[in-house]
Amino acid sequence: MARRQLHSVETDAKLQQVESLIASRVRLRQIPMKMSFQDFDRARSGRVSRSQFLRIMSMVQCALTDQQVALLLDTYCEGVPEGRFAYTEFCESVEGYCCSDGGGEGTATYSVKTGRPPKYFDCTGELMPLRDEGWRRPVTR
Repeated sequence: MARRQLHSVETDAKLQQVESLIASRVRLRQIPMKMSFQDFDRARSGRVSRSQFLRIMSMVQCALTDQQVALLLDTYCEGVPEGRFAYTEFCESVEGYCCSDGGGEGTATYSVKTGRPPKYFDCTGELMPLRDEGWRRPVTR
């Protein structure tokens, strides 16, 4: 990612740790992260204000330290007009952590409540295509 190239190795490691923490929270609560941001981004510009970012993190119950928030804002607000948070890149990075721990891209995580994978959404919050599991239209005569 272009934004990460601007960081030192130590800062990049801290950023990965914070993003991994957020990814685990999102995965545990089965939160469609991008949709949470899009609720605040009416123009669909891929950016939200800093205060909206903080509100979203509060909504998903990610308790971040001031240093973690500053690191995320420094990373994803740099080079963006008006210092707005570029959530599309942030979500892509966080979704990478959600899907990298078992099975690859598009693999559903298991529900905390039922112990089964979700029926309708993959780990990124996108709708899964309809699967043909032997379902057939009833024969009517």
